[in-house]
Amino acid sequence: MAKSKEIWVRFCDTEAYSENEDKLLSILSKASGNCVVKVYIESTRGCKVLHGWSFDKERLSLLTDVFGEENVRYQEKEIKWHRPKEVPKIKQILPCNDTMYALLTDGDGEQYKCKVLMYALCDDGEIYPLYFDRELAISPLSEAAFDVELYEMENGIIYLPEGGKLDEQR
Repeated sequence: MAKSKEIWVRFCDTEAYSENEDKLLSILSKASGNCVVKVYIESTRGCKVLHGWSFDKERLSLLTDVFGEENVRYQEKEIKWHRPKEVPKIKQILPCNDTMYALLTDGDGEQYKCKVLMYALCDDGEIYPLYFDRELAISPLSEAAFDVELYEMENGIIYLPEGGKLDEQR
């Protein structure tokens, strides 16, 4: 089972984060990698995902040297995703504003990526990414719900079709 790789940087409050944001982004720009970067604000117990930024786990010392070992943490989580028992009905279509891909395997065992164009909000309460298929144009919901092996963004895997939902909490 795949894992979500995360780097957490903790700040005592939003003021401390604002004062150090440029310093943090400068460090992140020097060592992009495959870990999602999240900021935790202790006073509000809030979490902010730094979309568009990633970090290399092997260069964690760059962050710990500046922010302290007690304020920087690497974490891996198992990624799970709920598969429906039957194809749900689409209630609403929403655009996909991020660069996201569905990874599939064809009949010959070759893996390929398809760009996700939109999301389908369905009657089962779930949201399914719909991707551009080379032969069919937009994917049928049945393929999006059952055939995709995983979804990934530019900075790494975000969903695997096994188990439950991806947990965004710390």
